[in-house]
Amino acid sequence: MALAPTDFPQELIDLIADELHDNSGTLKNLSLAFRRCTRRAQKHLYTNVRIDHPRRRDQNGDTPLEKLVEVLTTRPDLACHIRTLHIGNYAEVLLDSNIEKRQHTPNTDKVLPLLFQRLHKLQSFTLHVGDDNDMEFGLGDPERLSLPFITAFITMLRSTQVEELNLHMVQEFPVALLSHCPDIKRLDLSYCMNSLYRDQVADTVSAQLALPASDRTGYLERLNIEGFSFEALTALHATTKLPNARLTFSRLREIAITGSYALMFAFVNDLVTEVEDSLEQLSWEWNIYASYPNKNEFQPGRQYFTLPSKLRSLRLSFMHAYDCQPSHLDWFCSGIRKIAGSNKLEEVILVLTEENGFHRENANTSWIWGNCARQLSSIDFLLGGSGYMHLRRFAIFIELTSFYEHDADEWVPISYIKKVTSQLEDMLPLLLEQGVLSVQWLITEKRQLALGIAIKALEEEVMGGVHVGMDGHFKIGREYNEKYVRYEEEIDCDADDDDSSASGGSWRDDSS
Repeated sequence: MALAPTDFPQELIDLIADELHDNSGTLKNLSLAFRRCTRRAQKHLYTNVRIDHPRRRDQNGDTPLEKLVEVLTTRPDLACHIRTLHIGNYAEVLLDSNIEKRQHTPNTDKVLPLLFQRLHKLQSFTLHVGDDNDMEFGLGDPERLSLPFITAFITMLRSTQVEELNLHMVQEFPVALLSHCPDIKRLDLSYCMNSLYRDQVADTVSAQLALPASDRTGYLERLNIEGFSFEALTALHATTKLPNARLTFSRLREIAITGSYALMFAFVNDLVTEVEDSLEQLSWEWNIYASYPNKNEFQPGRQYFTLPSKLRSLRLSFMHAYDCQPSHLDWFCSGIRKIAGSNKLEEVILVLTEENGFHRENANTSWIWGNCARQLSSIDFLLGGSGYMHLRRFAIFIELTSFYEHDADEWVPISYIKKVTSQLEDMLPLLLEQGVLSVQWLITEKRQLALGIAIKALEEEVMGGVHVGMDGHFKIGREYNEKYVRYEEEIDCDADDDDSSASGGSWRDDSS
């Protein structure tokens, strides 16, 4: 006898929805077809909310944020399910539908502050503002947030338990206010630049909110640093030293550095030294495409910081030229030599992006690693010796740029790329014999920072070559000939996605 949907116990229905928590499409269809599944499905669908903000308001049209506020006003119970909120391309000003008149809304968004008032369980918040390309339409400065917005935002941070905060491209944000938000544990202020204006805003907001109201101290655990935002982070770090601050850097566990801007390394070195007892993971994506200003030479005298002895994971990415002296490897050798015998290092990930590309004209080169034989010998001796007893992984990725920067007739055979990786393995015999060494080649069809992809490949246990397509997927099950690649299956990579660590379903409005 067939069972009717009403015969299923609610516990089983909830279990089915829970199993489908990361499949938003199926959850939506299930909730529409089966009313008893709706509430459980909505719990997962609203866990992660991602909105791409429009830059234009159509006639009688609501923005995605306005639609979300309307839904939460009607169903306030849904707001408690929202754990992650990502807002992209944000601006407080919106173009009117009549572009010729260049009309726009006032520079104060009243919708997002209303949304902030409803997010009592939010754990992760990302705000990526739009760039200044729309200033030609009379929008003013879209990267600067208004005082009412900042006040509502800080109020939200202090009234919820937001642990992860990502502010991207926000200018003049008063970072001193974050020192009064003890729940923040992971912070990223990428491309956020400040001036004296921020201090005036901070004083005004502090007076309005009567900060601080908490006697609890919070500890930042992860920090991202890059060339545009290090001055803002320097200011925040100084503010956390004040007596009334409620957030401290003193127990940082992870630091991720992006770029090669020499002026930021004084701050980096001081911070690494300050938190050496708690720091467990250190990442550095040195890359001319992630640098400010854009310089393509490694400067060991200026781009320097001391490796802490209690570090467990070291993740590095450098530009590498087979015909130039590898000063980046000299820096690496110097760093690991200083902490040999007194360290807890378990993992080293090293990405070398071939700066000049492996061209067909170089395919006959018998020994591509000859210019760094001395450095590789030192690395093998140090990491393969008794000074690194805890080391369980030394993963090297060779990123190839020629596949997306040069014409097909300049490509080299995959057989030669395998030869290059095999040669590198042969130059690290101790690490190879101990079973901790792996060498893989890496290709991205669109320009991406390679370190994140390499880490994701290790997590997904991608063996052999790593190829990421234009769609952001790993290409698995490869069959290669001299020039061409055929793909048999693929898995999601999303190594450069801001929300790559998020789990669960998502609520998304793509109407913009």
